[in-house]
Amino acid sequence: MPFAKGSSCARCKRTFGAVPNPVVPNPAEGDVLQRRGNNNHCQVCFAFCSVHPTYKELSSKAITEKINQNQAEYDQNLSEYEATRRQGKRYKAEKSTTVSTETRQGISTKRILGYLYPLAALKKAGEEHLWSKLPRQTVQHMGRPVSGVLRETWGPGSIEVSEDSASQAVRSQIAAECEADEQEKADQAFNHLGQQLRLIVSEQEAADGGEAGLSLKASRPKPDEDQDDFMALWGVAPMVASSSASRSTSTKAAKDESSESTKPKRHKTNSAGSNKGFNFSCANDGNCADTASQPDQQQAPQGLGSSASWLFSMKAPSKGKAGKACPKVKEMETTEKLLTQHDQLKKLLVDDSKFLTLTYQKLSAHSDKLPARNTDDLQKVYRELSNTSTDGRACEVMKQLAAALIEIGPICEFISAFQDKESTGASMQSALHELQSTGIAVPASAGKMCKARLLVQHASACRWQDFLELMQSDETKELFGDDQDAFADFQAFSLQTALTNFLNQELHVPGFENYKQEMKDAGDEISAEEKEKRESRRNAAVTAFALEKTKQLHGFLVAFAESDVCVSWKDRHELSSWLEELNKLAILVDWAGHQDKVLSGEDVQTLTTARMQLVHKKSRFFESLTLFPFGQYIQQTCGVLLVSFLRDQNFKTELDSCIESCGNLRTFTSDSLFKQDTLEITVPGQAKVVDIVQKITAVQNQASNHFMQANEAQVDLVKVKIGELATAMSNACIYKFRKTCMDTLQPLLKTLVAGDIDADGTAKLVEIVNEAKNFLPVQQALLTRCLGTLGAEVVEMIQQNRTFWTRFSAIIPAVVNLMTPATVACEPGRLLGADILALMDMYSETKVQLLQKMCVDIWPEVLQIGNNIRRAAMLRLGKESQSFVQFVVFMSGQSEETARALAKDVVGEFQDEEDKIMVSYEAMFVHYGSHLPSDWSPMQAEVHVSSASLCAAGSALPLAKIFVHMVSWQKELVQFVPCATILLDGEPASLPKKFQSDECLIRALCAKEHEPGKFMHCLRSATDAAETIGHDMARCFAKTCLTKAPELFQKIVDIVKTEVLSTIAVLKKLHGNIPTSAQFIASLDKGEIDANMANSMCNDVSMQRLYMFLQCALEDFMGLKKVLVGISAAISVREIDDGSAASGSFSGVIAEAKAVIQVFAEFNDVSAKDATLISISSLVANTTMAQAITRELKVGETRPSLVNKALCGIRKRGWKLHPVLVQRSTAVLQGKAPKPAAK
Repeated sequence: MPFAKGSSCARCKRTFGAVPNPVVPNPAEGDVLQRRGNNNHCQVCFAFCSVHPTYKELSSKAITEKINQNQAEYDQNLSEYEATRRQGKRYKAEKSTTVSTETRQGISTKRILGYLYPLAALKKAGEEHLWSKLPRQTVQHMGRPVSGVLRETWGPGSIEVSEDSASQAVRSQIAAECEADEQEKADQAFNHLGQQLRLIVSEQEAADGGEAGLSLKASRPKPDEDQDDFMALWGVAPMVASSSASRSTSTKAAKDESSESTKPKRHKTNSAGSNKGFNFSCANDGNCADTASQPDQQQAPQGLGSSASWLFSMKAPSKGKAGKACPKVKEMETTEKLLTQHDQLKKLLVDDSKFLTLTYQKLSAHSDKLPARNTDDLQKVYRELSNTSTDGRACEVMKQLAAALIEIGPICEFISAFQDKESTGASMQSALHELQSTGIAVPASAGKMCKARLLVQHASACRWQDFLELMQSDETKELFGDDQDAFADFQAFSLQTALTNFLNQELHVPGFENYKQEMKDAGDEISAEEKEKRESRRNAAVTAFALEKTKQLHGFLVAFAESDVCVSWKDRHELSSWLEELNKLAILVDWAGHQDKVLSGEDVQTLTTARMQLVHKKSRFFESLTLFPFGQYIQQTCGVLLVSFLRDQNFKTELDSCIESCGNLRTFTSDSLFKQDTLEITVPGQAKVVDIVQKITAVQNQASNHFMQANEAQVDLVKVKIGELATAMSNACIYKFRKTCMDTLQPLLKTLVAGDIDADGTAKLVEIVNEAKNFLPVQQALLTRCLGTLGAEVVEMIQQNRTFWTRFSAIIPAVVNLMTPATVACEPGRLLGADILALMDMYSETKVQLLQKMCVDIWPEVLQIGNNIRRAAMLRLGKESQSFVQFVVFMSGQSEETARALAKDVVGEFQDEEDKIMVSYEAMFVHYGSHLPSDWSPMQAEVHVSSASLCAAGSALPLAKIFVHMVSWQKELVQFVPCATILLDGEPASLPKKFQSDECLIRALCAKEHEPGKFMHCLRSATDAAETIGHDMARCFAKTCLTKAPELFQKIVDIVKTEVLSTIAVLKKLHGNIPTSAQFIASLDKGEIDANMANSMCNDVSMQRLYMFLQCALEDFMGLKKVLVGISAAISVREIDDGSAASGSFSGVIAEAKAVIQVFAEFNDVSAKDATLISISSLVANTTMAQAITRELKVGETRPSLVNKALCGIRKRGWKLHPVLVQRSTAVLQGKAPKPAAK
């Protein structure tokens, strides 16, 4: 569910609270556009979207997206809806009807379970004795239960019971889609489709008088309609069928069904004894004539001129049925019934207990009926009846109908406003006044309900001053007259409702409306720590929001206590308990809104009593304070204050006890923690220390701020004693590690740093390091219990030491290898392994001071090991980079001028996958090179190469290679042959070989489709690495390549543009060079296939060249579009919006590429008048099919086989075929005799 955001409607874009109510004719002051609940749209937009067919089936998100696509259309439809509602009418949206057909094709299976015989079927089969012998079963058939016995054999009248399973492919087709005013067309289409699917059951008697049989006859369409279905099934353009023929077929089928499914019935006649008298109909203009019950008798004319009236109206008298009233009188009687209902409706409005039972739905239906009885035709009927013997009824009907039409609008608005819980009080008053203006009596409680709704609105909006003024205003008091008790009861209940609603509100904090959904969508993507931070921010915001609401409520309760209403209620005995509860609520709200005040003993007693009475089940505020978030906040906050007061009293005693215990403890030193003559660490007076730590921890975590401020000196005294123990414990752990590991490790590490360690030394190093990684001087539980939070640093120091030596032990062979120059070099890729990087990260972390503190004696050796690993890693990287040493020297130059041209002998040749770097020079610099001095050189060449220069060169090398590569192959493109040249040179038979050769320009361009993307990928990687490393030369180099990139891409676009335009020009020229193409198409339009012309077309050289292009070069030609799309996609927003000089050039490249893509689109446009790709392919397709239909067959060929091959090839390529050829090829494939071709 969307939550409220912003101050305006997300659909109509109008501001909440600023726009007058658009569905009220004359909105009063304060009757404005309202938000619908907590949603981001208004009430009017919600009501409109609920009835409009375009939006009523969509979700809220889909509605917003639909509106944003065409805001003007939505605003226009909304204006029509609002205008209709202001007139008191129901909005009728435009409707449409869709008639569709489905074709299903697949495999279905059915398992017969048996045949159910009802009693009638058993009797017909002569097996009624089975009814009492076999068990009866009941199944649902035709929407109702049918009971019978289940048998294995089938018989007439039995019901087949089976299980079905089907796997089908469904093809749907829209047969008709009509608007509301075209409903007749939809009905005709539906009836026609249904007629084709209907089966007719007829009973045929045997010639020999034997058992009768049943036959099923389908209502078959005409042959041309059969052809339509077949063509639609196979996806071919259908033949044009006559609409009149389809209608006549439907009519004929309906007649056939009626004639075959029904038998002629004998007309019923009345007996002579039944005609004892005459039934007279009305005498009018002749539409209903006087008739007797016997067809051969005539009624005597009744009334003045009744027998001659038809002579003056120029209408022949019609014969009506006996006992039937005149149709015109029936119309008037229908209107009278409707007006009677209207009178009953007005009587219900006066009754206080019944007018709210009226629903807007019923009134809306009633309001639709009234205009339907007041049409021009019916008014003519009423006027004509007023001139006949209707005793003035028609005139009275006209008067009452006119009055009802005036009254129904205000009545609908009145009921709608009073039944809608979201209506404002101003809207209700406006509807009430409008109804009163029509003279209709209104219920006495309507005005009171308006005031009640206004009071609720004021309270919800925290307009407490307006609430008090309205509650005690003279206007409100006048509604109750002299009944002061009722007025006081109304005031009391208004206040109770306002306070209850305010306490029952949800705490929707601005900015956190979608918090739960956002956390759900985030899922596991965010860490537990981040979730905790977000939850903490939300809780703080909720608390602040609730505190603000509490202060608002406290201000209102104070204002009410000082108001005249409160003073007047004190004299009323029946309101005394209510006033007492209000006073207690004010006490709770006061303390909950001012938590900074200090409770005294007397305040505690008062607050406790008030809270206990309000949360009692008999209290009026019990549910509000115990079930709803805001009410819970108030009473729970007070509860926390009471608990905190009592807890602080207990903490005072505990703190005094801690101070006394600290005075009895001895001074803690590292020596005092060791047992005599051992390295076992203990805590003297451990029980007392644990007790002190537990008590002071509870005080720090649970005591109030007032308590902590008042007893700050005592708390600090205890913390100093615990800190003394923490220092002693840390020194004791370091001493124990020195005696256990450091004294043995130090000489081994010195040998390792010097590079002189041997196999025995390595083995000894592994043994001691394993002891170091498992070193645990004291149990963590003892540290936590004796030191509390101050023990966290000691625990972390021990853990950091264990982690370092654990990671060191995992890579001791690699470290020894790196420290020993005589060993085999390590591959740079292994230097980025997870194990060694985990160790190197320990040197970079901020917690390295804890490791230094623990390894204080061997820290110089440990630090030197890290530096040596970094130097060795960079030296290995320098050896790896010898293959591109010239480029490294180039990147190590002191000058930032990069005008020096790069050549292949400097950077090497770019390989296809070289943009995917195997060794990350950027990562090598981050983990190793960045921690080494800038003047240290891991590579010696013509110049001293620093770590930064080496890593920058390695990161920029792929960019340099692909830059040189692209410049090189662009120069080579001039050697390739353009497509236009291939099309015009040589014989058509040689074109396939030329198009598929490596010298074809479009083929060469398509092969480079992905290289712009690779170039930009290398460019971005080099730019990011240069920024990470901070190398000025690398930045300059990447910037230079970025500046030249638009020029490289522009050359590719220009070459593609020239190739596309020249190829299209040649194709259009070849199409125009075919002399008989226009005549050929004209003959097809006449329904003729000229064999000679088709043969001439196939033998034309230009036609053959076009066919060869479509067959061999079309795919590569369309591939040029992919090259342009690849260039546009490779250039991201990052390069366009970076503000550099190249950004404008990139925009120009993209614009030029899109312009060429548009040329492709125009050349493939169906509606273009000039020759296009579609018209060229269609011409080739038509020529191919005409040739297959008309040319003489060769040995082994058959006409259907030849046509089928041509048709399959055309369908495979998606070419368009002329309808005449479609019809002729279909006839050939169906074995029908083809129409002779023109010669």
